[in-house]
Amino acid sequence: MTDNSDNRRAALILAAGSGQRFDANGANKVYAQLPDGRTLLRAALETCRAAPALARADIRAVIAAGDKDAYASAVTGLGLGAPVIGGATRSESVRNGLETLASDPPDEILLHDAARPFASPDLTERLFAALAEDKNIAGVFPTRPLHDAVHELNDAGVLLRSLRRDTLARAQTPQVFRFAPLLKAHRASASATDDDAGLVAAAGGNVKAIPGEANNVKVTTPDDLRFVSSADNLRVGSGFDMHRFADETDDSAVIRLGGVEFASRRALLGHSDGDVILHALSDAIYGALADADIGAHFPSADPRWRGADSRHFLRDACERLRARGGRLINADVTFIGAEPRLSERRDEVRASLSAVLGVGAERVSCKATTTDGIGALGRGEGVAASAQVLVALGGLRGQTGD
Repeated sequence: MTDNSDNRRAALILAAGSGQRFDANGANKVYAQLPDGRTLLRAALETCRAAPALARADIRAVIAAGDKDAYASAVTGLGLGAPVIGGATRSESVRNGLETLASDPPDEILLHDAARPFASPDLTERLFAALAEDKNIAGVFPTRPLHDAVHELNDAGVLLRSLRRDTLARAQTPQVFRFAPLLKAHRASASATDDDAGLVAAAGGNVKAIPGEANNVKVTTPDDLRFVSSADNLRVGSGFDMHRFADETDDSAVIRLGGVEFASRRALLGHSDGDVILHALSDAIYGALADADIGAHFPSADPRWRGADSRHFLRDACERLRARGGRLINADVTFIGAEPRLSERRDEVRASLSAVLGVGAERVSCKATTTDGIGALGRGEGVAASAQVLVALGGLRGQTGD
């Protein structure tokens, strides 16, 4: 879904907890690392940024006052503004975040716990779509069904009564709300709460539940982190592409590599713009997904793709990855050719690739080599590129509770 809404949106990523259940010394769990090297906080932020519904949103993290250095390290390269300092409770932290937006309020807002690093961009899309469908509701939140028997116990652990599990559900974040009723509910409430949907409902707002996601696990204890770190859906993909130079020289020729234009003595022959780096990288992601290749998705016989900007192909591959609940861990690209000299503009190409991929440039490697005069590439008859990617798809080994 593309963000076609005229509504202004914001997002608060809540990361100000003390972590007592995670660490006896109170270390904040949101700065614990996942196997791919990201902190829980960064993973949650990147998921929000990947959702088209939040493409123009003001995304802010709410952190503990003593975590400023840890926060700065965790979000390096994301281009976020200054964080909001949270309070002693989750509800105070939410209120603090809302008040920073109140002077120029958005129409809609998303709240998400940084301790849930695997909520997919698709879930965010569905939440905002549900909010747009019904003008009479103040918010939407995701839930998962209960499959175990549920009992109410007294303080001594004695069973008092059994509850009907078909009328109960487990709430998740992210949750989305119309800003005004959420702010009003928080300003009017004097009690601490971990449930924003319940707070808005108690204040008289209609709040709707939609199906959540099994992978949207909340990390509360060290065992939870070990569980979510057991993901076994890592996939490697590779791609290769080669294009021939035109025979005639053209002093005004321009070729594209990684979305960056280079002056060239000859144009590249190809149905699209001939960007071998973007073609190889797109095919690498398609390969990791076992989802055919560029030729299958964008056939050269289709005139729509004549001269097309190859960033369109890479965006399609990335959208297919996100639709599977996946994320790119890293990409490694090698340009092969005698000219142009890509190494002189390596950082520019890396920045271009990272912008399309939606990840930090530190996750994108770009190298260049020649063939020492051997073969067609060595004779300068064309250029080529190879690419490898590592991706993690949605799904956790041993998933329980659903």
